[in-house]
Amino acid sequence: KMPLIAALLEDDHPLFVLVVRNPYGACPSAVKRKPPSFAPSLTAEQRLELVAEHWANAHRIALEDAGSAGGLAVVRFEDFLASPETVVRALCSFTGLDYGPAMVPRAGDSMPWATLPSDRKWYPLYADDRLERTTPDQMAIVEAHCGEVAARFGYRPDGRDPRERPVEIVGRPAVTTGS
Repeated sequence: KMPLIAALLEDDHPLFVLVVRNPYGACPSAVKRKPPSFAPSLTAEQRLELVAEHWANAHRIALEDAGSAGGLAVVRFEDFLASPETVVRALCSFTGLDYGPAMVPRAGDSMPWATLPSDRKWYPLYADDRLERTTPDQMAIVEAHCGEVAARFGYRPDGRDPRERPVEIVGRPAVTTGS
């Protein structure tokens, strides 16, 4: 939990970044691609319900903890894919770091240390197509468990996005006193 980490690091004024992914695509994908270990008697729908409940609970707790942890920047992964420089600049502003072009993946960059050659998480950035592969039944299950929290992050079952800012600050960033 963020409050514990914030208390342990209070002299350093920690800031937190929460990267969220659209649960309408992420939850069904997690069940299919990286299925958690469940009792074999669970149906695919029951597995999706548990994954969706976990997504909603984890993100709800993060939002609740943000108020007492000092400061939390919420970044939607899809926004990073759409405009990585904008998101990195906003995170630099939040953290008080100086922006540098090397912070954004670009053609010709070497892969970060320990990145597998087949890893698609670096440049070029790939759009997330999992939402298009989610069935209406899966959407309904995710909506039932994640709808309220998902909407808080601007996620909707239809994929439309009402948010305008790529990074949202929740809670108050800790006041830093030069070091």
